[in-house]
Amino acid sequence: MPIPRYRHAQGLRPIDLRANDAANRQPPDTSFHYGGGQWQLAGGIAEVVSGKSWAELVKQTYVDLCDTASLGYTNQFVKASQGGGVGAALDYPSFFQGDVGSLPTTGNPSVEGGLYATASDYGEILLMHLRGGQCAGGRVLSEGAVARMRADRILDKYNGSTAGMTGRVTGAGGLDGHGMGWWIDRVHAGVFADPGLYGAFPWLDLTRGYAAAIVLEANGGDVGAELWSIAKPAVDQAFAEPANADETVCEKVY
Repeated sequence: MPIPRYRHAQGLRPIDLRANDAANRQPPDTSFHYGGGQWQLAGGIAEVVSGKSWAELVKQTYVDLCDTASLGYTNQFVKASQGGGVGAALDYPSFFQGDVGSLPTTGNPSVEGGLYATASDYGEILLMHLRGGQCAGGRVLSEGAVARMRADRILDKYNGSTAGMTGRVTGAGGLDGHGMGWWIDRVHAGVFADPGLYGAFPWLDLTRGYAAAIVLEANGGDVGAELWSIAKPAVDQAFAEPANADETVCEKVY
């Protein structure tokens, strides 16, 4: 079946910020807490500032500029939770069999974990990050935005670490830093990863100039992290470090 570019047309719903959660609040740049609410809030802010829906924004940038026609957003958590509550919502959506038609139509997609795309189109997004925010159709992210995403903010602000924190997948050694969306390897310079809830494990290696992703259908990210620890050294061997430290190398790896 043809893959639709978008499965919803309305904007994100407001987030209910309750007054009685004061005990759980932390001042900015003082501690690390991994979760999804902040991405939903950021998406809502983007809608307000631009005057466009999340669907329109993503189509205008990632879909059109990066030629990623399969890319879209849904909220599989809602459908998955209907039969088994929160626990079921965090498991791999068994109703999805590679058919985007099985994904729920929604006007309130999950910004954190609702993106879907083919492996090749996801590779285009990784290539965009490898090229410093540039896709074939134009610039998606400014060079400043890319640099800010890669900055180890929790180290810079309060000498923090992700070790032992919620959201840190076991087996992903070295990913003790965190920026804006990227887990940062403090052992191997230039390595950034973004392990997924269902086992996917994409990463960038800026030193060697490549991007790659392990795609799985699993519950939790530990399996993907284990495979990453095995696969990355083998992939590294295929990409020699540039002789010139200032040399820019861009490769597609699927």
